[in-house]
Amino acid sequence: MNVRKPFRELLKTDKIIVCDGAMGTLLYARGVPVGHNLSDLNISNPRLVQRIHQEYVLAGASVVETNTFDANYFKLTAHGAEDKLYETNLKACKIARETVGNDIYVAGSVGPLGKMLEPVGKVSETEAKKVFSMQMSALKDGGIDMLILETILDLKEMKIALTAAKEIIDVPVICQFTFTEGGVTPAGDSPEACVEEIEKLGGDAIGANCGVGPESTLIVIKRLANVSNIPISVQPNAGFPMYESGRMVYFATPAYFAEQAKRFVKLGAKMVGGCCGTTPEHIKAMAEAVESLRIKSRIPKKVPIMSVHRIPRAPPRASYFVKKLKEDFAITVEVEPPKDVDYHKVLKEVHLLKECGADAVNITDNPLARLRMSSIALAHLIKEKIGIDVVLHFTCRDKNLLGLQSELLGAYALGVENVLALTGDPTTIGDYPHATSVFDVDSEGLIKIIKKLNSGQDLAGHNIGMSTCFFTGIAGNPSSKDPDKDTERLSTKVKIGADFIITQPVYDIDTLKRYVKRIEKIKIPIVVGVLPLASHRHAEFLHNEVPGISIPEEIRERMRQREGEDSWKEGVLIAKEFLKDAKHLVNGVYITPPHRSYKIAIEIVKFIRSI
Repeated sequence: MNVRKPFRELLKTDKIIVCDGAMGTLLYARGVPVGHNLSDLNISNPRLVQRIHQEYVLAGASVVETNTFDANYFKLTAHGAEDKLYETNLKACKIARETVGNDIYVAGSVGPLGKMLEPVGKVSETEAKKVFSMQMSALKDGGIDMLILETILDLKEMKIALTAAKEIIDVPVICQFTFTEGGVTPAGDSPEACVEEIEKLGGDAIGANCGVGPESTLIVIKRLANVSNIPISVQPNAGFPMYESGRMVYFATPAYFAEQAKRFVKLGAKMVGGCCGTTPEHIKAMAEAVESLRIKSRIPKKVPIMSVHRIPRAPPRASYFVKKLKEDFAITVEVEPPKDVDYHKVLKEVHLLKECGADAVNITDNPLARLRMSSIALAHLIKEKIGIDVVLHFTCRDKNLLGLQSELLGAYALGVENVLALTGDPTTIGDYPHATSVFDVDSEGLIKIIKKLNSGQDLAGHNIGMSTCFFTGIAGNPSSKDPDKDTERLSTKVKIGADFIITQPVYDIDTLKRYVKRIEKIKIPIVVGVLPLASHRHAEFLHNEVPGISIPEEIRERMRQREGEDSWKEGVLIAKEFLKDAKHLVNGVYITPPHRSYKIAIEIVKFIRSI
């Protein structure tokens, strides 16, 4: 093949173009540790990358992709290698070009950002475009023949990447999305919607890669081909993997891929190749299978893009806590799940709290990253056996996007309606500092997920049947060092879908008054946090070491003067004095018993009921 023909011209011919297969799969198979910065190998072990390029060319690939899938600023920063971004991408282009010469096309591989866009994540469109542009500028200087934007999970992100590409470099741009078995991207975009937007922005080809194997990809390719005026590209995984001995193992054979390649071409695919799990043997089989095939002309159909069916929100359940918060004054007390499987002591304490007048209990979620029983399990036990309402603390630390949604659905099915959305403490401060903190999203992203579930959809836009009806709380900080920023973030969370605020512990009425005034335009219930002081030492610890808590000097001095075995009584007195003035300013109180002393919580609950 004469590579002097511009790639855009080749796209217009009837010849099938064969791309290479997986890079990461082969690198791992040859000893690179899982989790290693693969793009760093362009600098540290270029011969290894070069050999893989050579093997794909010998297998029959006419396009090889640079080893730059994860070489953007965000992903390199995770490895402390962001200062090598330009060198990493430039070296990858050099390795590929020197390996394949001018007889083979070199495609610059650009993967997803690795961080979620607003409004679910924190990355703005401007920042995302800048990150894509940085990588694409380096690839341009490396002399690539085309760009392949691959494994993109969200049409919005693809549009940003394609726009950046069009501004940075004048080469063909292949836009490959990842689609689920349901035939949409993980963000819920249909193939038809993807085609419409990519054609508008001037993409040179559109396709699917990664995510699923050939069989599921066939359905997507058919839908793309039905409506697309531009060429179709396809690079599926080698089926679904199995985790064995620390690595992902794929089982689809080269012979199977060869048969599927012919089916792809018959449907209208112009470019065929492989993604995760594929090897030079897979590409060789595909190349031989399509060598004599030619793509047939097709007339795209005008298929209307169907709007997503929205399921009406389910009628709210009769949450006692919500009613008290909106109509009267709610009292809730913090409860920690046990460190073992014996929950009976906790149930006895909760029973006493209910008897003395508490409306609900807040159930923490491994606070300070220390191991406790599942908060969802305990919430269900408390509601079932004690009959008191619960507010479930739900953190983003331990669960990815799939796990977050799964746990929320399970919690709702078990009768939990009230959720306090928290980012969560990092595992580095807890009992298992080497455990992985996930943080796919923070508390804002979690609120967005809950709002989607309340609308009858998961985050990917799939209908979930009956919608949830969570009442979502957020944390507030009356003692914030940056009040304007704190207020702005609260406003954002309320716009997203937050329903009530629970504050950090407050110790003086003037701080609370300023806070209520500061957020007066945020029209949702406020639950003030109260943590009775147990001793002078306790007060100094909270004031000096716990973020978000500020205790006035005169309060700490009162505790110092009462230091002794009964110093907790002074702490209770301070709490009572504060609550007597605070009750008319807020909609409820959240009591955190010091050192799990529920007798103190009971005394304060009784006091509130008496005033």
